[in-house]
Amino acid sequence: MSSTILYYQPHQSRKSEAAFFEALQQFHPEAILSYTHFEVPQEKMDQFLEVKKLVLWLQKEQKLPLKKRNECLVILKNFPSKQLRIAFTPKEISFDIVLVKDHKIHYWEFQEKQHAKLTVDRLKKVYTPDGKPVEVPRFFQRLMRDLWRLSFFRPYTSVWKDWFESEARTDQCLEIAEGYREYHLPGKFSFKGFLERKLLFGEEGT
Repeated sequence: MSSTILYYQPHQSRKSEAAFFEALQQFHPEAILSYTHFEVPQEKMDQFLEVKKLVLWLQKEQKLPLKKRNECLVILKNFPSKQLRIAFTPKEISFDIVLVKDHKIHYWEFQEKQHAKLTVDRLKKVYTPDGKPVEVPRFFQRLMRDLWRLSFFRPYTSVWKDWFESEARTDQCLEIAEGYREYHLPGKFSFKGFLERKLLFGEEGT
């Protein structure tokens, strides 16, 4: 008999994320709880974002703050390689919540406003594929990590905080499903535009 395990590392300051986890927990009462980060498969770490295609998407994306979007474009246009590495080990990056059921991994990310507002300027690092570090603002690193998750992980559900706390909320976001799902308010930024451009290029996530 296979078990269901729900992975979540609590953060004291993230009240809305905790509420989302509680809703997910109640929707899957059979799940064993593990209050730890789920480590993504190591082989995922050697999958890279294509810099040129990031530039093409950002040039068209109008719902991100203009100043920060232009800063991201400058970084990408001056990036020292054609591809961008996020990290090297699973300990360096995680999903907010992961459900493992019948040996299949289901990923959820709870998106707060800073993921769309591109806030926080303190310096962090991304890398070239061969490991050269590039210092970038935290908002750029966060955006690249979001796009990396979107590109290479399925099944994956992205839930925006303002949608979850609105009258638009439904329990559909708590269900297990295939592919990629994103729940956001109309007219607000979402990652679907990036996914649509990837599909145009024939690069559907795996």
